[in-house]
Amino acid sequence: MVIESKRKETPFSARDNALDIWKHLTELSFRGFGIKPRKMPKLPSNFSEWGEESKERWQRNMEATIEMQRAWDMNFIENETKVVDDLCRKIVYAIDQANSMSPQYLCECDEQRLLVDKAIGYCNNLKRELNHIAETIPCNKNYLAIQTEDIEKEVGY
Repeated sequence: MVIESKRKETPFSARDNALDIWKHLTELSFRGFGIKPRKMPKLPSNFSEWGEESKERWQRNMEATIEMQRAWDMNFIENETKVVDDLCRKIVYAIDQANSMSPQYLCECDEQRLLVDKAIGYCNNLKRELNHIAETIPCNKNYLAIQTEDIEKEVGY
């Protein structure tokens, strides 16, 4: 038996994988989660029949609407970046805590299992957040799907 103070942390791929997911999601958040730019809607079918003033007013309204949507998207991305980063941090911390334990008694094994369960719960929350992002903003859903698959692989689904 090795004295606890002389023990080393065991190599653990779950932590490394969680750090990789965190890194990829951070990079993805810097790119706005792959958001696609908002476009002007198509002109109404009878637009050519409109008066000049009506055309200008429609153009101004559409530009203002697009600008509001862009601002909302940026605010949404900023908030979701914080949530995703916080969940990734909690996953890594829970894995680190569980991995650093050297249980000798049954109650310590239970505590370690609770930390692992907490990390799995955070993974499920992270998947929900990524799905929420994909459903809410016009973005490339493939980027988020890849990360969701990595999380599922990590948890063991």
